Amino acid sequence: MRLLFVPLLLASFASAETKLEFRVSGKSDSAPTLEQLKSKLTSKTVAVKSPFTDPPYRTKNYEGFALREVLDLGFGQRWLSPEYSHIAFVALDGYTAIFALSKAEEEGGVLAFRDADRADGSWEPVGTRKSDPGPFFTVWIGTAQSTANECPWPWQVAARNLIRLED
Repeated sequence: MRLLFVPLLLASFASAETKLEFRVSGKSDSAPTLEQLKSKLTSKTVAVKSPFTDPPYRTKNYEGFALREVLDLGFGQRWLSPEYSHIAFVALDGYTAIFALSKAEEEGGVLAFRDADRADGSWEPVGTRKSDPGPFFTVWIGTAQSTANECPWPWQVAARNLIRLED
């Protein structure tokens, strides 16, 4: 497989206002703020066994939106089109997690915007580098929805990009 190169421009996230950019084949399509997402989507608090807590797989509570609903809002029905095969989750530092759209269709994916275990609005650090996972952290509530099963858990998510991988 060959991935089409997509330039990453994250300048829109340098502002104090939290936004989530939606891209289609690398071109910015929209960038709603967190407040706009909250006004259009229903949030829920979920308990997950995170592989990135210390110690690993400790139960964490996050507030977020169902991944499928976020994709519906940002892309409409385009994300379900056979024109696209994968979605890239782009982090603030440029890290990109790419996975098949069929995984995004599964129930259980959540785009977290708040660590519900912390009343002060901060996030518990994640990973070996103890990173702040905000502004958005993709988590999965299903026990089989792990990185080993092609369900990525990217943090510091700033953009979603619909792409097609070529054979």
